[in-house]
Amino acid sequence: AVAPTYQQGDDVRIRISDSDGNADAGLVETLDVRVTSETEDTGTPFSASAPVAGGSNNGDGTLTILSTSYDTKTETWTLTAVSSTSFLVAGSVSGNQSRQYTVGTDSYATDNDEVTFVIEQGTISFSVGDTFSFDTTAGTIVSEMVTLTETGVDTGIFEGSLPLLESALAVEADGNLQVSSGDLITAFYDDAIGDFGDPVQVRSTSLYSATVIGGSTILADTVWTSANSPYLITGDVTVNSGVTLTILEGVRVLFLANHDDLVAGDEPYDSELIVNGTLNVAGTVDNPVVFTSSNREPLIGEWGGIRVNGDASFYYATIEYSAYGIYFQAGRSLSISNSIIQNNGNYGVRNYDSYNALISITDSQIINNNGPGIYGEYYLKSWVITGNTIKDNLGTGLYLYSPSNVIVSNNVISGNGGGAEFFYVKDNFEFTDNV
Repeated sequence: AVAPTYQQGDDVRIRISDSDGNADAGLVETLDVRVTSETEDTGTPFSASAPVAGGSNNGDGTLTILSTSYDTKTETWTLTAVSSTSFLVAGSVSGNQSRQYTVGTDSYATDNDEVTFVIEQGTISFSVGDTFSFDTTAGTIVSEMVTLTETGVDTGIFEGSLPLLESALAVEADGNLQVSSGDLITAFYDDAIGDFGDPVQVRSTSLYSATVIGGSTILADTVWTSANSPYLITGDVTVNSGVTLTILEGVRVLFLANHDDLVAGDEPYDSELIVNGTLNVAGTVDNPVVFTSSNREPLIGEWGGIRVNGDASFYYATIEYSAYGIYFQAGRSLSISNSIIQNNGNYGVRNYDSYNALISITDSQIINNNGPGIYGEYYLKSWVITGNTIKDNLGTGLYLYSPSNVIVSNNVISGNGGGAEFFYVKDNFEFTDNV
C-alpha cells in the first residue's frame, strides 16, 4: 500500500515494482494482489491453543501466547529448558528456532513471526528438561482481489486502487474494502520467483482511522469526539498559545509508531502533542481517553509524549508507550486525576523549571515506566500528590528538587528503583500516610 494511513473517503492505492511481472516488453501487463482489513477478513482465524506445561516440570512458571499472525502454520510448538532461564524453541514444521528464549524478557517472536509468547517465572525456578507445548493453526483469509496495471510498456511498475467503504459488515468480492475505524489494512502479493528465484509473499500494511492528523498547529479552540475517533497522529501536533484543545470521553489518540512527518520537537523521529495553550482531557471511568502507539503490539518509545508548556488537565486518561510520558516545562498548571501513566520511557511525569506553577496528581497510577515515576526540578509554587500508586518504575518512584508547598499523602510507593526523595525543600512540606 502506497500510504501508511488512510481515512474516510480515500481509496487504497497499491504500487508494485517487479521486473518479473514484465514478461512481454512490448505489452502493458497486469498483476493481481489481494487486500484485506480486519473488518473484511471474515475467514477462520490464525490461532493458538492453550499452552500445556510438562507433567514433570519442576518450575511453576507460566507461558502465555501473545499473538499469532498471517505467517502462523498448523504445527506443534515445543519449548525445552536448557537452564533455569533459557528455553530451546522448536516447531514441528518451522523447525528449531535460531534464538533461545530467555525468561524475564518482554516477549519472544519465532523466526518468521509465526507466534509470539512470553514466559513468566513462578515461585519455583525452572529446571533443565522442563517443557511447554502448544499447537498453532493456520487460518484462511477473506480479501478483495485488485488488478494492477503496468504504468507503461516495459516499466515493470504496476499500480491500482480499491475503494474503502466504512461498514461494520463485510461483503466478499464486491469491489470495495469494508473497514472500521482503527482497522489494519494488509495487501498481499505472491511473487512466483522472488528476487532469488524462489516463491515469496510480499506484504504491506496501513492503518485506517476515522481522522488522520499530520504535523500541524491547532489555531482555534477544538474538540475531539468519540464519533471521530480514533485520531491518528502522524507528526507533531501543537496547541497554539491562547487556544484550547478538549478531548472528550472515549477518544483514542493513536500516534503512528516511530514516525514524525515534521522531523521536529524533542523527539524528532516520533510524533508528540505539544501544548502551548490549554489541553483538557475529559474521560470517564467507563470511557477513558487513551494516548498510545498505533502498533497492535506496542513497545515503549514508539511516540514522543505530551509536552505541556501551558496548562493541561487529565481526567480518566491513559498515557502509554511514549518516549517521555508527560513533560511539564515552564507551564502554568498541570492536573492529573484518576489516570494511568504506564510503560513510558524516560519518565512517567516530569516537571522542569515551571516557576510559580501548580501541579496536582491524584488517585492515579504511575507504573512500569523506564525512568522515575514522578520527577520534579526547580521553582514550583505547589505540589499535591495524593492517593496514587507509584509502582515498578525503573527509576526513583518520586523525586522532587527544590519544591515549595508540598503535600504528599496516602500514596503507595513500591517496587521502584528508589523510594521517595526530596532535596532543598523550601516551604510547607507534608508527607503523611504513604506506604
